[in-house]
Amino acid sequence: MRSATVRRFPVLLAASALLVAGCAAPAVVFLNPRYLSSGIQRVAVLDFGDFPGMAGSGKMASQVFGNYLVAESYSVVDPAQVSLAMQQMGLRPGAGMDPAALRALASRLGVDAVVQGQVTDFTDAGTQSVVEDVTLEQDTPVYNSVAVTRQLPNGATVSSQENYQSGMGVGYVQQPVQTTQATPAHVGLSVRMVDVHNGEVLWSATDSEYGSHLNDAMQSASSQIVQGLQDRIRSLTD
Repeated sequence: MRSATVRRFPVLLAASALLVAGCAAPAVVFLNPRYLSSGIQRVAVLDFGDFPGMAGSGKMASQVFGNYLVAESYSVVDPAQVSLAMQQMGLRPGAGMDPAALRALASRLGVDAVVQGQVTDFTDAGTQSVVEDVTLEQDTPVYNSVAVTRQLPNGATVSSQENYQSGMGVGYVQQPVQTTQATPAHVGLSVRMVDVHNGEVLWSATDSEYGSHLNDAMQSASSQIVQGLQDRIRSLTD
């Protein structure tokens, strides 16, 4: 037997994750019109909320996202300074803060706004079981029929059709085969910028991306959000 065509039918998660390679949907961005005149320059990125059961995922996300804000010409406070200030003020990373605490932190850090966020998915790359419906070739006997006439003892004749093997042909059978298939990492982010003077949300955005590993997916999601924000700003100013 030799293998011919193969059709795949996933048993667990669908491999639709791979559809995003090169065709990711844009981030969903909501922009407060007041942002354009707010003059935000210096910001602090607070540790994002962890994805449930994934301690440290929020800190990783905030650091990656902060790098993309720096690339967009924001003045971003060093994460170590933010952590120290929050520790001295008794504020817990990833927790919600009331406006008074937010203003106090901003005053200590000398910022115009803070960026807060939540990791909404944090799934590492792995494998999944897949059943392949494999079409196989196999040798199949080929039969032909021939007319045969026989004479009975009483002199009568009897005619019939008899089959005989004239050769071998090729037939096809389908056989399910279980294998494993690689699945990409997936990260989701929900991010917002808050004006520290009045607690107003200046913009908010969500996005989720796939990647070969968690950091790759995190970079993609952060990039998509910042790019989506810039596109939204241009649409209002052009």
